[in-house]
Amino acid sequence: MKRIDEMFNVHRAQSEIFSLYKPGDIPYVGNGLSDNAVMGLVKPLPGDRVFEFRGVALSAFCEATVQSPPFIGCGRAGNGIIVLEPQTPMSAAQLACTASYINLAVRWRFSWYWQTTATRIARLMIPDKFPEGIKFDVRTALPEMGASTDNGYKLALSQSCQVRRMLGSAFSFGWVQTVGWKPVARHGR
Repeated sequence: MKRIDEMFNVHRAQSEIFSLYKPGDIPYVGNGLSDNAVMGLVKPLPGDRVFEFRGVALSAFCEATVQSPPFIGCGRAGNGIIVLEPQTPMSAAQLACTASYINLAVRWRFSWYWQTTATRIARLMIPDKFPEGIKFDVRTALPEMGASTDNGYKLALSQSCQVRRMLGSAFSFGWVQTVGWKPVARHGR
């Protein structure tokens, strides 16, 4: 087990509220797990931080999702997104294992009263070893976006939710138990 800040660079998202954006091509990541936390496709505003790497996005309540570049995270002060950038190359499957572990073993610590901050996230302990031969290509599991229309996007998101539900079960009952990952009941120091 290692501290998150020993494996990832911890970033705070910088953006405006979703309703201020015009439709575009960049996913806007908000809070929650539904639709992989993507609220819609937007055109970035000046001052937005567009993340150009694949990483783990954490909501204010520590709901972890894997995001592919480019994406914008909700940057509102009270419920902004924290993004974990791997310090060394990690596969999509390794990021998915990390997100799964966070959702299963870490998320319970956060609530409306105790929301995520970069400092709170950085010191948490997570597994630094992954099952051997782990393979999972997120792009092949998700449907093609097709047309860039709103309806095409909603259909793709709907289908991706079915994939995520299926994978959630695999992560919950397969990989975590196989590797012997256990929730850690304390903050790392």
